[in-house]
Amino acid sequence: GLGYNVFNPALMARAFALITWPRAMTTWIEPTAKFIGVDAHTTATPLGILKEDGLDKLMAVFGNASSMYTELFFGHRAGSLGETSILALLIGAAILLYKRYITWHIPLSFLGTAALLAWVFGGKTGLFTGDPILHLLSGGMVLGAFFMATDYVTAPSLKAGQ
Repeated sequence: GLGYNVFNPALMARAFALITWPRAMTTWIEPTAKFIGVDAHTTATPLGILKEDGLDKLMAVFGNASSMYTELFFGHRAGSLGETSILALLIGAAILLYKRYITWHIPLSFLGTAALLAWVFGGKTGLFTGDPILHLLSGGMVLGAFFMATDYVTAPSLKAGQ
């Protein structure tokens, strides 16, 4: 029943699709004006670029750090449905919080834990050198925190479980 599922069914379906078709699920089409006339152009996600080519390549794509954060926040990049504009996700989250459909506890603990782990283990030069802001803005972290982790199907319904 509601609140008693061990795993979120939608998230499990996404995980199944990711395991079954990893290439199709991890590449995306870059929709920029410079590719008019080209049917498709696939490229890595910002975190994929960071992992494979390092921070220098990522800065070459976005410019400097402040412009990179701004572009990631406003969604001036391609990505999976619903994960590109952090601003739009936060507006949706504010509506859910205002209408009391969700509480702040689950998203805050989710994002805080992810930021801490990204800072501690996310750097290439050793511990405590990662960039938590980049990790929070680059993928589906905000989408997962506000719209998946708080889903009624999986989230605890009793106050003691929250």
